[in-house]
Amino acid sequence: MGQKVTFTVGSPIEKKHSTRFDFLALEVREDTALDERTFKPSIYIPKPFAHGAKKVRVTFEVVD
Repeated sequence: MGQKVTFTVGSPIEKKHSTRFDFLALEVREDTALDERTFKPSIYIPKPFAHGAKKVRVTFEVVD
């Protein structure tokens, strides 16, 4: 299993074709050197998928 990080994003901002979610909290950090003070991702999700969402959980895993 590779490096894995799971975090929550929220405070949705509606854009024309997507919704932007800003970083809220780091939940899981396995074998990573992430620093919560500097790790502040934003995620854009297509509107049909994220419509009405207040928070979204995102997981990234290094597979190769």
